[in-house]
Amino acid sequence: TIEARHLREDVLALVDTGFDGFLILPDSYLPQLGPPDFVGRWTLADGSAVEAAEFRGAVAITGLDRVVQARITCLGTEIVLGRGVVDRFAITFDHGRRMIATE
Repeated sequence: TIEARHLREDVLALVDTGFDGFLILPDSYLPQLGPPDFVGRWTLADGSAVEAAEFRGAVAITGLDRVVQARITCLGTEIVLGRGVVDRFAITFDHGRRMIATE
Protein backbone atom coordinates (compact mmCIF):
# COMPACT_ATOMS: atom_id res chain seq x y z
CA THR A 1 0.00 0.00 0.00
CA ILE A 2 1.31 3.43 -0.88
CA GLU A 3 0.26 6.74 0.65
CA ALA A 4 1.27 10.13 -0.69
CA ARG A 5 -0.80 13.25 -0.12
CA HIS A 6 -4.44 12.29 -0.82
CA LEU A 7 -3.48 9.10 -2.71
CA ARG A 8 -3.85 5.73 -0.98
CA GLU A 9 -3.60 2.71 -3.25
CA ASP A 10 -2.75 -0.98 -3.10
CA VAL A 11 -0.18 -1.73 -5.81
CA LEU A 12 2.05 -4.56 -6.98
CA ALA A 13 5.69 -3.58 -7.28
CA LEU A 14 8.86 -5.06 -8.71
CA VAL A 15 11.63 -5.42 -6.12
CA ASP A 16 14.94 -3.97 -7.32
CA THR A 17 17.81 -4.51 -4.89
CA GLY A 18 20.00 -2.33 -7.11
CA PHE A 19 17.76 0.70 -6.54
CA ASP A 20 18.86 2.70 -3.48
CA GLY A 21 15.66 4.72 -3.23
CA PHE A 22 12.35 3.82 -1.62
CA LEU A 23 9.65 3.56 -4.28
CA ILE A 24 9.25 4.56 -7.92
CA LEU A 25 5.80 5.24 -9.31
CA PRO A 26 5.18 5.76 -13.02
CA ASP A 27 5.01 9.33 -14.35
CA SER A 28 1.30 8.73 -14.90
CA TYR A 29 0.77 9.36 -11.15
CA LEU A 30 1.99 12.97 -11.42
CA PRO A 31 -1.45 14.50 -12.18
CA GLN A 32 -2.90 12.81 -9.06
CA LEU A 33 -0.05 13.93 -6.79
CA GLY A 34 0.34 17.53 -7.93
CA PRO A 35 3.49 19.63 -7.49
CA PRO A 36 6.43 17.67 -6.05
CA ASP A 37 7.88 18.11 -2.57
CA PHE A 38 11.38 17.71 -4.02
CA VAL A 39 13.15 17.18 -7.31
CA GLY A 40 15.67 14.34 -7.10
CA ARG A 41 18.60 13.60 -9.37
CA TRP A 42 19.08 9.93 -10.24
CA THR A 43 21.78 8.05 -12.11
CA LEU A 44 20.23 5.27 -14.20
CA ALA A 45 21.74 1.85 -14.91
CA ASP A 46 23.09 3.09 -18.25
CA GLY A 47 24.99 5.89 -16.49
CA SER A 48 22.69 8.70 -17.64
CA ALA A 49 21.35 11.22 -15.12
CA VAL A 50 17.73 12.33 -14.84
CA GLU A 51 15.71 14.60 -12.58
CA ALA A 52 12.41 13.33 -11.20
CA ALA A 53 9.55 14.62 -9.08
CA GLU A 54 9.57 13.25 -5.52
CA PHE A 55 6.96 13.19 -2.78
CA ARG A 56 6.83 12.46 0.94
CA GLY A 57 4.78 9.37 1.57
CA ALA A 58 4.61 5.95 3.18
CA VAL A 59 4.82 2.32 2.07
CA ALA A 60 3.31 -0.70 3.80
CA ILE A 61 3.72 -4.34 2.79
CA THR A 62 0.46 -6.28 2.99
CA GLY A 63 0.41 -8.62 5.99
CA LEU A 64 3.11 -6.78 7.95
CA ASP A 65 2.52 -4.13 10.60
CA ARG A 66 5.40 -1.80 9.77
CA VAL A 67 4.83 1.36 7.73
CA VAL A 68 7.95 2.87 6.17
CA GLN A 69 8.09 6.63 5.69
CA ALA A 70 9.33 7.00 2.14
CA ARG A 71 10.47 9.40 -0.52
CA ILE A 72 8.37 8.40 -3.52
CA THR A 73 9.84 9.13 -6.95
CA CYS A 74 7.79 9.48 -10.15
CA LEU A 75 9.84 8.18 -13.05
CA GLY A 76 9.31 5.84 -15.97
CA THR A 77 6.49 3.35 -16.42
CA GLU A 78 6.84 0.71 -13.67
CA ILE A 79 6.28 0.53 -9.92
CA VAL A 80 9.60 -0.39 -8.30
CA LEU A 81 10.33 -1.05 -4.62
CA GLY A 82 13.90 -0.23 -3.65
CA ARG A 83 16.32 -0.84 -0.82
CA GLY A 84 15.03 2.14 1.14
CA VAL A 85 12.04 -0.08 1.96
CA VAL A 86 13.21 -3.68 1.55
CA ASP A 87 16.29 -3.20 3.78
CA ARG A 88 13.87 -2.80 6.72
CA PHE A 89 12.56 -6.35 6.27
CA ALA A 90 13.94 -9.86 5.95
CA ILE A 91 13.24 -10.81 2.33
CA THR A 92 13.47 -14.35 0.93
CA PHE A 93 13.11 -15.07 -2.78
CA ASP A 94 11.75 -18.58 -3.26
CA HIS A 95 13.20 -19.68 -6.62
CA GLY A 96 11.11 -17.28 -8.69
CA ARG A 97 7.81 -18.56 -7.29
CA ARG A 98 7.23 -16.08 -4.49
CA MET A 99 8.79 -13.50 -2.22
CA ILE A 100 8.48 -13.82 1.55
CA ALA A 101 8.85 -10.67 3.67
CA THR A 102 9.08 -10.71 7.48
CA GLU A 103 9.83 -8.03 10.04
